[in-house]
Amino acid sequence: NFTAPNATDFRPHSLFTLSRAALSSANNDPSQNVVLVDGVRTPFQTSCSGYEKLMAHDLQKMAISGLLKRTGVEHKDIDHVICGTVIQEPKTSNIAREAMLEAGLPDTIPAHTVTLACISSNVAITDAMGMI
Repeated sequence: NFTAPNATDFRPHSLFTLSRAALSSANNDPSQNVVLVDGVRTPFQTSCSGYEKLMAHDLQKMAISGLLKRTGVEHKDIDHVICGTVIQEPKTSNIAREAMLEAGLPDTIPAHTVTLACISSNVAITDAMGMI
């Protein structure tokens, strides 16, 4: 039997919150710097095991819910959701969108999924930084 992990079981890596903040006292303009605040990923499992019966957006929903719980970020402070995935699951056209809606975020927040194999999370972070 599979037991879904708790929100506190997620480790930094795959889903991130970004914000503008000052990185040094020499630069007094906080709008010039982008800071990675926190991140989560789903725990590793072997193929055809614990996650076998879950859809990709179910796993991503757990990561989003875990990140929101851990950071305390309010829905009103989220401008866009970007998620990375290794392989695009054919039954879900936009994993990030479906996952964020299932995690309780409002449908007024745009979302997109980056699907570029192992580099997807890094590209998702870079995309988000470029949007700020």
